Amino acid sequence: MLKLALLLLSVVCFYGLNAQTNSSKIFAAVKNNDLKEIKSLLDQGADPNSVDEDGDNLLMIATFYSSVECMQLLIEKGANVNTKNKIDETPLMWSLHDLAKAKLLIQNGADINAKAKSGNTPLLIAAVAHGKYETIKMLLDKGADASVLNNKKENALMRASLFGDTETISLLLSKKNDVNAFSLDSSTALMNAVLNFNKPVIVQLLDKGADPDRICFFGLTPLAAAVIFTDAESVKAILKKTKKINSADYGGTTILMYAGYNEYDNVEMVQALLDNGADVSMKSKDGSTALSWASKKGNTATVELLKKAGAK
Repeated sequence: MLKLALLLLSVVCFYGLNAQTNSSKIFAAVKNNDLKEIKSLLDQGADPNSVDEDGDNLLMIATFYSSVECMQLLIEKGANVNTKNKIDETPLMWSLHDLAKAKLLIQNGADINAKAKSGNTPLLIAAVAHGKYETIKMLLDKGADASVLNNKKENALMRASLFGDTETISLLLSKKNDVNAFSLDSSTALMNAVLNFNKPVIVQLLDKGADPDRICFFGLTPLAAAVIFTDAESVKAILKKTKKINSADYGGTTILMYAGYNEYDNVEMVQALLDNGADVSMKSKDGSTALSWASKKGNTATVELLKKAGAK
């Protein structure tokens, strides 16, 4: 009886060890894009749904290291295209850098609106990457929810405004993304475009109704942020739409004060603010003015310009 028990235990250990070995081998084969070895291991019983210590499955790994043919083989052998890892990411989310791989997964039933723990969907992930117009278009054409928000209350338009081109922004705007959506980070699509010096997208968003006077993080408006970053071209674009040239942040600091305190004299930008009604007499909560800020910074040309405009 004891011998039988030992024999059974040996068999279990052998097959368990063999399964572990095959699992380790198939991950290596996928990373090496070794189609022949992958097929051999699968034929020997390797699990096409194997996961590594991080919970990432073979299809996920294949999206980065292997060919479309390798992914097709895994799917044919039973790999689940909707299996999630520990943070609820799917193979489709991992594949968005490669349009052909993303298409393959969608053709085989990948959930196009699956959500990771972050709340991000394939569309939201693709939106934040540069140069992904074709991928975003494909996702939308296949039924991706364009209005979905992640855990930070960001929509696809907000994320695309960080790095996107005008073509991508136009596509998302056509899907009725809220151009003035406000995230939990206290930002908007327009503010994101300003933070990345993306003037073409800034102009595009403004033309579609983006609010240039929306108070975002630290009490700043998109115009204030553009001034702080000394982005004169973006400042000029926003000035055409703003109605609150003299808005102030939580400390009472106005946009003109920020312009006066820039690292270098930027007379052109200061003049543009003055031409659009910036008030030289306004004071912050500590009593500072645009003139005092410019004087502290040693921006002599700005000081002279402000004095000519009536600053005292």
